[in-house]
Amino acid sequence: MSFRNPNSFTRFADLVTSGAKEPARNNLYSVDISMPAMLFATGKNPDYKEHFESINYFADNVTLPARRIKTESVKDIGMPRDFAYGQQKQEVRFSFIMTKDMYHRAFFETWMNMTTNDAENRVTFYDEYTANIQILKWELGSNVVLQKEGKKGNVKYRARLNQSTAVWQMYGAYPFDISAMTLNNGPADLLKIDVDFKYERFRFDTVSVGSFKKNAKDKIIGNLNKFDQLIKKSQVDAQFYGI
Repeated sequence: MSFRNPNSFTRFADLVTSGAKEPARNNLYSVDISMPAMLFATGKNPDYKEHFESINYFADNVTLPARRIKTESVKDIGMPRDFAYGQQKQEVRFSFIMTKDMYHRAFFETWMNMTTNDAENRVTFYDEYTANIQILKWELGSNVVLQKEGKKGNVKYRARLNQSTAVWQMYGAYPFDISAMTLNNGPADLLKIDVDFKYERFRFDTVSVGSFKKNAKDKIIGNLNKFDQLIKKSQVDAQFYGI
């Protein structure tokens, strides 16, 4: 009979250095909150780049959606047993660092006021005030390498790109609560705002986790001009590689 140590530190170290089993970091993520259809009814074309950058770069804290099985208890003979009868979801919260132009406050105020205005007793249609939210989890050390070579074939620049490993997609989402903000005469600090969202459902999936394994071959991107052309033609998702 063979025996093994179930708590071997050597085996733990091997798993950590294997790539795919390396512990994930909680500070590598991106957030994309799409605009609801009703915002286009104002007659003004929104600035997509400003919106994406304001949401993504200033999302200081993100609460990932939770999933819970709802149960009921029944007793026939002996000990009671619980049976599942549905699922229960939890609201998600985003904490944003406020900018001087108050973009986040203005954006979510407009969204909520157009959903249901406090000056009248009407609510916008569901499909018009809901939108989708996507949260991407990123990790270091993918097998995608950006490399630039000189005329003599020597490597002048080499960088290993980040890669997304998981995605949370929330459908039919809308903000229902904006937190209060406190101003004071004490030491200066960052002004933040918390926004809570309700959503219809969410899906979670992993993305290209095999690219972090030790035996994964590097994918060299050498021609930067050609890569830029592929991005413009939408043949390569630049956001997927963190560019």
